Amino acid sequence: MSDPQINYTQEEINEIIKRALGEQTRNERALSHSELVEIAAEAGIEREALERATAELAQAHTHELAQRDEFREIAAERTVQLKRFGASAVSFSLLNGFLYFIDGHFTGGSWYFWPLLASGALLAMQVRHVIFPYDKILRRRRQ
Repeated sequence: MSDPQINYTQEEINEIIKRALGEQTRNERALSHSELVEIAAEAGIEREALERATAELAQAHTHELAQRDEFREIAAERTVQLKRFGASAVSFSLLNGFLYFIDGHFTGGSWYFWPLLASGALLAMQVRHVIFPYDKILRRRRQ
């Protein structure tokens, strides 16, 4: 008794060939573009289709690299802004603590909240730069 004929969809064919090539080339060297063109011609793939696919792959790879670079740049800028925020928070805490002490011991305790409010507003502006570092990056790129 013979085995029934199995039919594959185009997606299954693509996946099977992709897996077979991956398995076969694990320990082999990379192919040159001319070798790729030759193999595609033997498989019945038009050169124009191969060239389009190659260009699309190169463009996708370039886009991916650019995205990675941008993510790294944003992460680095966030780190810088977070360090600045931390230093400012410590400075403002010490300054406001000192002003609270002076206001509580030498005056009636009625004005310390104004510098505290101004410091809070400045810290809020710095938090914006930590959360949204894009404007700093864009400004640096323009320069």
